[in-house]
Amino acid sequence: MSAQKFFIHGVPDCPKIWDPLIRELDLTEADYTAPALPGFLAAPPSGFVRDKDAYARFLIENVESVFEAKGPVDLVGHDWGALLALRIAGLRPELIRTWAVANGAYREGSQGHQAARLWGRKGVGDLVMRLTPARRLHKALVCADMPEDMVEIAVDLWKRGHIKKSILGLYQSAKGLTWSGPWVETLARLPKRGLVLWGVNDPFGPVELGQAWAEEFGFPFAAIDQAGHWAIAEQPAAFADHLLDLWNAADAELNAAST
Repeated sequence: MSAQKFFIHGVPDCPKIWDPLIRELDLTEADYTAPALPGFLAAPPSGFVRDKDAYARFLIENVESVFEAKGPVDLVGHDWGALLALRIAGLRPELIRTWAVANGAYREGSQGHQAARLWGRKGVGDLVMRLTPARRLHKALVCADMPEDMVEIAVDLWKRGHIKKSILGLYQSAKGLTWSGPWVETLARLPKRGLVLWGVNDPFGPVELGQAWAEEFGFPFAAIDQAGHWAIAEQPAAFADHLLDLWNAADAELNAAST
């Protein structure tokens, strides 16, 4: 696994969501980068605009730094991190050795889940956030099978408040996860070494959605059994096996090309 791994978390998460997978992969701190999206762990930098394009630019700058030091990265994204990973890989394919997305993909004409549609409406989204106390979020995440230790972290972040504004910024800039224009157009430029993974019990996006997306764009797909939206933490061993297959195949291909 020569390439640096680059993990992008989603909503309402932080880099800690990757810990079970990182342990399963036996990665050291030198092997990977897992930045926190601005405004999720703490207030974003002054002047940062919390929209999908600003988050993509932030991540591209981070990937560029890794690329300059260590070459193309193995990109992995979950939830909104998956959407951002697809955007990055399509915009800057030269920075990416492989990419994998979990429980998140987009295409023209697709529509987000109910919460996404509500958060995506200005005014309505703000009201919904104000009417969603930490205890309600806790119940919703437990019902969605997020691992309990991850639930506690997400609820703590919710109480701090910064993450709510960041979530609203993402969803409102994406119009509740309805897609058109440049974000859709760059999907045609995705690097060929890609993989779509999906927890079969995802309550926010059915596994059929992920499978149909993979078939449409011509990438391999793998369903993770006994897992839902947070398959990366629910079944890290199964998830790791699929990533290792992808990375090992890239190693073999590149080694063969160099001999």
